Amino acid sequence: PKGIFVDIFPIDYALPPGWKNKIKGFISNIWAYLSVSVLFYQYPNKEYENFMCSNSESAKRFRIRKLLGKLGSIIPHRLWAYHYDSFIQHKKTDFLTISSGRKHYSGETLNANIFFPSKKAVFEGIQVNVPNNIDAYLKNLYGHYMDIPPIEKRERHYVIDFMVND
Repeated sequence: PKGIFVDIFPIDYALPPGWKNKIKGFISNIWAYLSVSVLFYQYPNKEYENFMCSNSESAKRFRIRKLLGKLGSIIPHRLWAYHYDSFIQHKKTDFLTISSGRKHYSGETLNANIFFPSKKAVFEGIQVNVPNNIDAYLKNLYGHYMDIPPIEKRERHYVIDFMVND
């Protein structure tokens, strides 16, 4: 009844792990935070706002983001996003990252052989491409990924509804 949720993340070339990567990751996290704050302000969504304001702590964080979005809205969101994308791109290296993923730029920087060549796996009855070394990828991202976290450590997600026409 809740449908199927699919995350889609671009994979980008990255600097090797180290201090330069950490600095780029730190800057990209700030840039992404400000860009999304501008998005919230310039394109308000009442359903999302209601979800984010479901408790006092998240409501406070959402109000701060809206304020930052208002301050940054002198620049259109599309330009924030364009320059963010330009910033995170890197020339071809042996390392890849999911710059918009859970750990953002520096936390998901892994050797390219973990991602490629991709393999086929069955997901919801269809064959899809998955990372070459799923175990290494998931351990990096979640640690003990086969253990269900306690309720208080589980994440909440918001849903964007869209239709795909054949």
